[in-house]
Amino acid sequence: MSLERIERLNPPLNAVISVREQAVDEARRLDERIGSGDDPGPLAGIPLLVKDMEDVEGVPSTYGSLVFADAPAAVADGLIPRRLKAAGAIVVGKTNQPEFAFAGFTDNLLYGATRNPWNVEASPGGSSGGSAAAMAAGMAPLATATDGGGSIRIPAAWSGLVG
Repeated sequence: MSLERIERLNPPLNAVISVREQAVDEARRLDERIGSGDDPGPLAGIPLLVKDMEDVEGVPSTYGSLVFADAPAAVADGLIPRRLKAAGAIVVGKTNQPEFAFAGFTDNLLYGATRNPWNVEASPGGSSGGSAAAMAAGMAPLATATDGGGSIRIPAAWSGLVG
C-alpha cells in the first residue's frame, strides 16, 4: 500500500528519492512470523521512510549532494533505522533533503526541490522536508528526521504535522 501511494503521490512532490522493493518480501516474512506466534514488535509492519542522511543497509546515502551521487549502498543500518526496524517497522524508502541537511528548505542539485503537499508552489521547509511532505501526503505513517536548528520543527509546522 505504501509503495503504491509513493508511486502515485510522489511525482509532483519529489519527497521520496528511492524505494525499497524488498519491503514487500519483508512484509510477507513478517506476516509469516506473526502467523507462527512470534512477537514482531510494537511497530510491526508500519511503513517507514528514512531521511537520506541516515544509513539503511543496501541503500546508498547521498546526503542530497552531488559529491555522494555514486555512493555505494550502506553495509549496515544506522542507529535510528536499526532500532525502528527492530521494533518491526519496514523501511520502504528514503526521503529528500537539502545538501548535507544545511538549509531551511528542501532542495538540492542531485534530486531537486521537494514540494509541499498542501500547496505544490510552496516548500515543506527543511531540512527534513522530504520526510514531512511524504507523511503529510500519506505516503507513509512514519518517517525519520533530524534537527540541528529547526530541521524537524520547520517542516512539521509547514506541513501540518507534529515533529
